Amino acid sequence: MKSTLLALFLAAGSVWAQQPQQPAPKPLSLPDVPPDTVVAVVNGEKMTAGQLKAILEAMDPKLQQNFQREPRAFMQQYAMLDYIARNAVKAKLDEQEPTKSRLKSARMQILWQAAVEHTGNSAHVSLEEQQKHYEANKDKYTLAHIKAIYLPFSATASSGSGKDKPMTEAEARVKAEKLVKEARSGVDFVKLVKENSKDAASAAKDGDFGAIRKGDSLPPEVKNAIFSLKKGEVSDPVRMQNGFYIFRVEQIGTEPFEKVKNDVYQEVRGQIVREWFETQQKTARIDFENTAFFPPETPRPAPPSLAHPAHK
Repeated sequence: MKSTLLALFLAAGSVWAQQPQQPAPKPLSLPDVPPDTVVAVVNGEKMTAGQLKAILEAMDPKLQQNFQREPRAFMQQYAMLDYIARNAVKAKLDEQEPTKSRLKSARMQILWQAAVEHTGNSAHVSLEEQQKHYEANKDKYTLAHIKAIYLPFSATASSGSGKDKPMTEAEARVKAEKLVKEARSGVDFVKLVKENSKDAASAAKDGDFGAIRKGDSLPPEVKNAIFSLKKGEVSDPVRMQNGFYIFRVEQIGTEPFEKVKNDVYQEVRGQIVREWFETQQKTARIDFENTAFFPPETPRPAPPSLAHPAHK
């Protein structure tokens, strides 16, 4: 059974299988200086442009931005921290607890992250492997361009009148079902969007929600509703936590390999990292010598079977 720690390690490795959810930070921009050029002397020790670049690249993007805004002030702070750290080592604080254990823990985390990155970076994924993965998972590359109407509801009574009065869930459901019937009978969907949808961002674009891939992380009710439709079809109302959605599929089809091959490449690399980690977990050994400190775990009851009696 996978532990929380295992999930943490696998999440770290998933960088090779997932597209970034947020825009990547601006790349570090440094002067074009030869790497072996000495650019500073920190507490008596020469620092080259290459060394400084490596130090900065290992830092959090926010710290990199601080350097780029005020490089001299940043390096003054760096020199102060370096000076304090050097004196701490002279005082042998690194050999005393809890600092000794903290350093060991930090070193372990840095090294396992380096190992994950090395495994991903060194993984060789042939074009043949990518194409094989694509064919085996072709369904997940189904792409739907959709428009939507959003009807929010409130769980509590609210003030207001007319169009501004929040609907109850029952009222929103009735209205959603009415709009579905109108859309399926031929009423212009964009007209229904502009007159009824409460999602301002999509309503301003005629209800356009962009493209959604079947392999994307979506609530199952949304995914099932959208990908059960053909081009031009309108879904039944889909209930979410605070409202109902009505979807219409504008275009739907499977993306060709050439368009998604980079995603496929990253997914295969991610699988390599996960398999590598699972091998490390199986190989690592620990023997518990003290049952008072490590009492045996009580076996957990098996979850109830969901299989139909006839299938057992």
